[in-house]
Amino acid sequence: MDTRRPSSTSEMQVTSIRLEAELKERLRELSGEQGYQTLIREILWQFVSNG
Repeated sequence: MDTRRPSSTSEMQVTSIRLEAELKERLRELSGEQGYQTLIREILWQFVSNG
């Protein structure tokens, strides 16, 4: 379980990533109320933490 506190958006850097429309839609469906960008950040943090 990740215990890291979320950063405020003012502490984040803007980046751009191209996603297939179907992937973006699936992420939106999975993310529910939290939003797909938050879900993507969580997935990426899990990946680099377990690497």
